[in-house]
Amino acid sequence: MDQTLRVRLLGTVAAWRGEAELDLGPGRQRTVFAVLAMRANQVVSREALIDAVWGDATPAGASNNLYSYISRLRQALGRSTQTLISAGSGYSLRLDPDALDVRSFDHFREMAQQCWNRRDVGGARAALDDALALWQGEALGGVDSPFATLHRKRLADLRLAALERRAETMVATSDPQAVSE
Repeated sequence: MDQTLRVRLLGTVAAWRGEAELDLGPGRQRTVFAVLAMRANQVVSREALIDAVWGDATPAGASNNLYSYISRLRQALGRSTQTLISAGSGYSLRLDPDALDVRSFDHFREMAQQCWNRRDVGGARAALDDALALWQGEALGGVDSPFATLHRKRLADLRLAALERRAETMVATSDPQAVSE
């Protein structure tokens, strides 16, 4: 059975190992996970994580809270794995590029653009359909932080652009559903 970690950020933030959904904990802990997932395979400094979670309202014990969140996330992800590692003055979430829906969304959007540039309207529409199918609600759902607010808006703008391009492909092929879109 495949035990690869899969992560959803295009909807309520969630993660799975195989078919089992992992308990990512309460809001701020889930925010730490979302920040690390958005920057998968990169080291995110403690300071950047604290800023992403609390912004200007950083409490005195934020560093200790962050340490607790990381410890509980490691437990949820499986301590025996090297998924969430300490690196220098920060942490890194190691993910397969295909295991993160945001990366897949970007990949399909890029494929759609390449198809569109080659005048392959059908290919562009198929890639956009795949990209939009990844959305399971509002991006970074269940996460309330300065980081989430910023990225939620950016991702919503990218989704809207994909929807608009999809509508263009429908018009270009005289699809009768283009009007309702």
